[in-house]
Amino acid sequence: MAVPGEHHPAFEEYCETIFELREDDLDVIQARIADRLRVSRPSVSEMIKRMSDESLIEVAGGKITLTVTGEELAVRVVRRHRIGGRRCVAAHRCAASAVHALGRFAIHHVRRREAHLRGAARHA
Repeated sequence: MAVPGEHHPAFEEYCETIFELREDDLDVIQARIADRLRVSRPSVSEMIKRMSDESLIEVAGGKITLTVTGEELAVRVVRRHRIGGRRCVAAHRCAASAVHALGRFAIHHVRRREAHLRGAARHA
């Protein structure tokens, strides 16, 4: 973590996905996360280990739950995405589902670029 309270974009994406799976009344398991994010199961397994080490999640009996810290991060990310999506729907009269998918894609890439730039600035 570079800045207190700031997390790697992948942590944000996974916390948001866990939050949304729970909203959909689904058991949060690694296979569902992999399907939702369209990533490999080994990638999810590795990220779950990292998130557990960062105290963002807990795993018991194969089911994944957000910790208080993970929940706070997920709520911030979900709120940011939903507010941005509502603005886009209102301004451009787009379908909400299309805006949500595009928004997740865009935010992911913007966050990766920001992280890259912060890393480059530290090494300059």
